[in-house]
Amino acid sequence: MEQKRNDSIDFAKGFLMIFVILGHIVQGTIEDGNLRGVIYSFHMPLFLFISGYMINLNKLIAQPVKDVFSKYWNRMLKAWLLAYVIFTSYLLLREPTIISVIGLTYSPWGHLWYVPTLFLYILLCKFLFGKTNLIVSYSVLILLGIAWNYVIQTTSINVSHWFDCSKLPYFALGLYFKNHLNSEKFNKSYIVIPLLYVPLYFVFASLPFKTYGLATALLLVGVITLYFYPALKNDTMPKSKVLSYIGKNSLYVYLWHQAPILLLVNYVSECNLTYYYIISFALLFLFILYIKLRKVA
Repeated sequence: MEQKRNDSIDFAKGFLMIFVILGHIVQGTIEDGNLRGVIYSFHMPLFLFISGYMINLNKLIAQPVKDVFSKYWNRMLKAWLLAYVIFTSYLLLREPTIISVIGLTYSPWGHLWYVPTLFLYILLCKFLFGKTNLIVSYSVLILLGIAWNYVIQTTSINVSHWFDCSKLPYFALGLYFKNHLNSEKFNKSYIVIPLLYVPLYFVFASLPFKTYGLATALLLVGVITLYFYPALKNDTMPKSKVLSYIGKNSLYVYLWHQAPILLLVNYVSECNLTYYYIISFALLFLFILYIKLRKVA
């Protein structure tokens, strides 16, 4: 019997994708503790939690590396490579300097880090769980993520984003909840938990001392454990044809949503920030309206 598709996964990916787009539209720095900072604090960690949650670890371990590469080449790497070539070519044509070439070789531009990072997460997990026991494997994933965040938070080292381990613990958590959590303890979702996230985020951001991202990480683990995971597991998230459609096509939306934003940033925001926001949100509205009309049709 064919397994029923989990609509909550599609909804969650679509919901998070809207925030990915908003996070890229909103100008300013992440460190300011503004709206952009809030969005960046949760959208990619939750995306990587879902990515880990969707992996069947036993199948991954049993597959030859060649088959794993072939699977993910067709699923995401091929589409990513096209986007990478086009975005990188545009940026180099706009600023054809040696520094630009070195910078874009050392680290992919903008959002293009996600796909190669996810693929390397998958290969790392295949190796670890195939060669070592569960405790060692999960310990390596979590400690690597902690060490990576420590370097980012406490040094001025500009780490490459080809393999960004800063979100690795969330991926590991999704992997664990799907493949190794046998307890029914976290079976009920509490909608109030994600509603508390934003106010608590600002409370922690206003503390007179630096938490080095630890407070936000604890908040996210609470949201995942008490709402996100149970809602995904039991398929009890709200229903939305528009968001589910975006979720099903999230890879392509993710890869290409930056194209109009990049053009607007380069040619409009530098002249008039108000026009930039008007056009950006109008395009986002038209995108959602197009999907809604298409789904109705």
